[in-house]
Amino acid sequence: MPRWRAVGRGTRRRSPAGNFYQLLRPRYEVVVNDAVQTLEPTVCDEDEARLLTVPLHAPAMLVERTTRDTTGRTVEFARCIYRGDRYRISSHLQFDTSSG
Repeated sequence: MPRWRAVGRGTRRRSPAGNFYQLLRPRYEVVVNDAVQTLEPTVCDEDEARLLTVPLHAPAMLVERTTRDTTGRTVEFARCIYRGDRYRISSHLQFDTSSG
């Protein structure tokens, strides 16, 4: 979340318990509308390998997510690296009469 949205609104140094998105509306008056999340196979650089306790150039999954509110403003950007040997992707697809 951009700092300007949180400043002066009772921010805390520690992370609150619970769902981040559920916290946004009552505390910051932010209504989350949509997000785009991209998954990309990659390999670990030196820092990532050290932090994930894997060898240099070990397989990994890069996940980037941009979340926007109802006005189109970005309220979250996440860039996460996951160990390739400990990541599982699961999708639930739902179709209706207008689906291809």
